[in-house]
Amino acid sequence: MTDRLLPLLCLSATFAAAEPELAVAGKVIFQSDFKKIETNWFTRVGTWTAKDGVLTGVERPEQKHGAVCRFPFAFSNAVITFDYRFTGGRLASLSINDAKDHVARLTLLPSSAQARKDDNDHAGPDVAVPFNVVSNLDGKIWQTVEFALVGEWLWSRVGGKLSFGRDPLFAKTKANFGFTVGGEGVEFRNLKVCEGSPNPEWEGAVEML
Repeated sequence: MTDRLLPLLCLSATFAAAEPELAVAGKVIFQSDFKKIETNWFTRVGTWTAKDGVLTGVERPEQKHGAVCRFPFAFSNAVITFDYRFTGGRLASLSINDAKDHVARLTLLPSSAQARKDDNDHAGPDVAVPFNVVSNLDGKIWQTVEFALVGEWLWSRVGGKLSFGRDPLFAKTKANFGFTVGGEGVEFRNLKVCEGSPNPEWEGAVEML
């Protein structure tokens, strides 16, 4: 696989793309063609189907919980890419978890997206910390997500716009990742996870924002 650079975007009203890069995507360490539901995927919450390269999640109201599909896969630094499209659902997310609880999340709505440090203990005192909102998205057509966790940094880009932040929790080893869906349908495709290498210029660039 050809390495791909994930560029830092200038913090502006539209978060226009600019140099330098946050991370270099290295070798592929996880990938799914979504031709079927693999036996080691957690799909007991909601209804999940995989067909012709598309994974579809639908919430089941009687469960009183959003649909959840998790992939057991340990990693540290990584770059995750995928496409999504709303087909009736009201929200979705990419969820990153450690062995104990949630670590990070990218929440997707039909017209916006927002990354956050997630609540890592639920009972307290830890709480979720949201980052900036990406707006003016059209979730009814396929949108591409680029999401990186490198050291203490989270970086995400949706529709060419950036949501990012920093927290020591992000440096922990992650145990699994996956998707959640609220409502009657969100589709995912082209899921790929690559090793992520930090760019030493990143922190200097962030200080200038």
